[in-house]
Amino acid sequence: MNMYKVLLIDDEPSVTDALRRSISWESYGMEVAAVAKSGREGLGFIERTPIDIVITDIRMADIDGLSLCQQISEMERNIQTIIISGFAEFSYAQKAISYGALGYCLKPLEYDELKRYLLHAVRNLKQADNLPDYDDLLDALQNSDGAELAAALSSFGFDSNAYYAAVSVGKAAYPLPKKQGVVLRLGYNQFAYFSPLPFSREKIASFAQKSQTYGISCTESAKPVPSLPKAIRDLNNSAFQFFFDHSRKIFPEKVEDSSAPLLKEIAKAAALGNTERTLSLLNSLEGTDGKGFTLRSAWRLYGIVSSVDAFSAEALEDINSPAQLVLRFKSFSSLLSALQERLFADPPVQKGDGLSNSRFIQMMSYINSHYDQGLSLSQLSKEMNLNANYLSQVFKKETGKTFLKYITELRIEKAKELLDSGNSSVSQIASQLGFNDYFYFLKTFKRVTGLTPKQYKQGL
Repeated sequence: MNMYKVLLIDDEPSVTDALRRSISWESYGMEVAAVAKSGREGLGFIERTPIDIVITDIRMADIDGLSLCQQISEMERNIQTIIISGFAEFSYAQKAISYGALGYCLKPLEYDELKRYLLHAVRNLKQADNLPDYDDLLDALQNSDGAELAAALSSFGFDSNAYYAAVSVGKAAYPLPKKQGVVLRLGYNQFAYFSPLPFSREKIASFAQKSQTYGISCTESAKPVPSLPKAIRDLNNSAFQFFFDHSRKIFPEKVEDSSAPLLKEIAKAAALGNTERTLSLLNSLEGTDGKGFTLRSAWRLYGIVSSVDAFSAEALEDINSPAQLVLRFKSFSSLLSALQERLFADPPVQKGDGLSNSRFIQMMSYINSHYDQGLSLSQLSKEMNLNANYLSQVFKKETGKTFLKYITELRIEKAKELLDSGNSSVSQIASQLGFNDYFYFLKTFKRVTGLTPKQYKQGL
């Protein structure tokens, strides 16, 4: 069961401590996700985290409760707000209600009164849960199905034949009001936007200046619905260009990729085990040659070099999607350094022909309890104090599967269980199982099961 996330904000720790102790949050289907000591700190949590309910004091030193309520209401995220205060001032209560607050509770708190507001909040959230399904949008984009996409957007109240689209990468989403468009989470720190109206250049520029924004890309014109899936793929590729150039955050809707000839040369040199030639080509990417790369081609480059065993016995970490490449290396230059180091790493010597039964059981137990936390071969090798390539070979010999295939199958089996329970959306399941890119999850699920998650959920 998914728990509603609660944020407590008060500059008196005794108040938030009492709130945590005095309410059986789990019985209301809630959990206290965070506690903040100021309005500014609380606002930071809200911008970074999917918060459902905010309980806040009204008088605080920096951002007071009323200003916080106003900013929350402008986000249009259906966050339920409850005000607590030591001052019985009608004007405060009236203003708070006008900003969408559910209620105004006086200190010392009457917990029965607060619980009534919490039940009200749950009712509101459950009603919102019955609104249009974001998974339909993900499915339509993945399938490149224009009719399905038009129907999904229509369920949100938009019936245009063409939409402006954007993709951002960062900890917070662009604050697009619900009446102006749809915000769709594409994965960890990834958001897509659809609007029948053009995006404000001034607001985009302001959004890009925030430290929580890494990159953003928007279409210059409205795109017909059938062309939106390709537009989102191009925009997503462009928004990640900060991986190559951290001095910029706003990128054109499509970035040309001229990496094919160089990738072909690198693949040829790597396949022949020609360390000198491969290193020379990698070095050239630190200059102007690397400017023709995009995130997709960087991922292909990583795959080429990491899959060749001729250079070293030291395995590189499994990278399952382009987005994961960014999480792991932060910049193209760091990625190149890792690939260059691999060419000259001394192959570690590993003695023995395999693992003892107890060690193998220990390893499988660790995998089965950590597979949903982004577990990689390199992390497992550190945990087991074994060389990664050696561990990979032993694993395949003992299980008949590669490490990546085994982990993937575990995740998909768990995904099927969660889909069967019916308590989580597809995007929530992908996130719970450590898939940073929801499109990669959709592709993987279909490859393993022959069905999309939506089809499986419908019992096809």
